[in-house]
Amino acid sequence: MADDPELAADTFEGMGLNDVLSRLVRQAQEAKAMAAGIAVLIGEYQARRQRFERRNEAMRAIVLGLLQKSGQQRVQLPEATVSIGKGRDRVEIVDEAALPKWALRVVSSPDKAAIKERLDAGKKVAGAELVTGGETLTMRVA
Repeated sequence: MADDPELAADTFEGMGLNDVLSRLVRQAQEAKAMAAGIAVLIGEYQARRQRFERRNEAMRAIVLGLLQKSGQQRVQLPEATVSIGKGRDRVEIVDEAALPKWALRVVSSPDKAAIKERLDAGKKVAGAELVTGGETLTMRVA
């Protein structure tokens, strides 16, 4: 059947191949639309999350300021107990260029575009080779 495309087409048509393919194409389109919609929602939710995080930080700063101005270290409330804690040590980089090498992280990754360019030009690149990907499907929706 694989050698005779006409026989294969007739056989699949009898099995309702076009109906199955149509249904799959519609489902693919719906999934793509849902993914796009969710991407928009994610962006909106991330912005909303950031607003709430800023609001949380602002409320905490106000509470800290009020405690400091009142001279109280700790206040018990029905909702929570709020208290002023000692600040923690943290590292602040004042001159990155002056740091010793052991204090730096160096991240390296292959430059695939440059490697492909050389491989396309017929040059060898140790540790890399040009491979052809699998077949892909093109859907042109009417």
